[in-house]
Amino acid sequence: MQPLYLFYGEERYLIRREIEELAKKFPAEAVSHLDGISAPELLEALSVPSLFDPQRLLILTGFDLREIDETLLRALVHLPPGVTLVLDSPEGLDRRSKIYKTLEKHAVVREHKMLTEWNSGEVVTFCLKTASELNKRLTRASAEKLVELSGLNLGRLHMEIEKLATYIGDREEITEEDIEKLVSRESVDAFKLASALRRRDLPSALRALKKLLWEDREDPHELLGLIGSQLRTLLKMKVLGRKSQKEMAEEIGGSSYYIQTLSESLDRFSIDELSEGLEQLFKADLNLKTGYDARVEMPLLLYELINVKG
Repeated sequence: MQPLYLFYGEERYLIRREIEELAKKFPAEAVSHLDGISAPELLEALSVPSLFDPQRLLILTGFDLREIDETLLRALVHLPPGVTLVLDSPEGLDRRSKIYKTLEKHAVVREHKMLTEWNSGEVVTFCLKTASELNKRLTRASAEKLVELSGLNLGRLHMEIEKLATYIGDREEITEEDIEKLVSRESVDAFKLASALRRRDLPSALRALKKLLWEDREDPHELLGLIGSQLRTLLKMKVLGRKSQKEMAEEIGGSSYYIQTLSESLDRFSIDELSEGLEQLFKADLNLKTGYDARVEMPLLLYELINVKG
């Protein structure tokens, strides 16, 4: 077993699941959760032998990688026999730094990014599997409804399915009516921004953008990436013309569910509008990189993309 692990990224659910699977390989008393400790305290924790078991799993949450000096870096690369260390979502992570590059050579490094609409088919499958694990049944249509209302965050979806499973009691199937009643529509995320853009619904898109930028403080460059991916896929689908959704999915390389979702918006955009939209996106990206305020630039971009010309 590899002794050193580095997990990071926005999708906390996947990180948590991976750590849980790793912890199952150790006796409960051999697993220690370390939170908020300093670099000297970490060195001490690594060097003190366990009184209970020669095999130890140390899970270090929120540690600042910028605290690592040469001594600690050597200790991480050459962990004592029997010690397995997990760096869970450390702060100060810079993939250009010597520390990261050294850890990358000696550790299992896994970035769990937030899933995008491109992966929506996988998210629907995740919902079906989660319901099954709870001895409940979801139809694909119900799972798609759940994703539509809750977004693509796996942790949130898992929580919603657990809530629904409790709500229906002994009944086996979670219906769309159950989902409509119980699942909150309050959450506004990048999924809803993309959906509003497809519908050319400017008020909804601006509300979603306001929450993402002002409240959630999301990276505007990541939002541009999401928007750009959607525009490029729509443009490819327009160029492919009369091909079936299955053929488009195979040609483009996306999930069939995602292609189906986008196909409902194809008639709302012309090839010229999509091409011009990508040019506007490029200009917005350049403006942000040269110091323009995202809270001004991003709403203007949405207006250009959504506003029907003529």
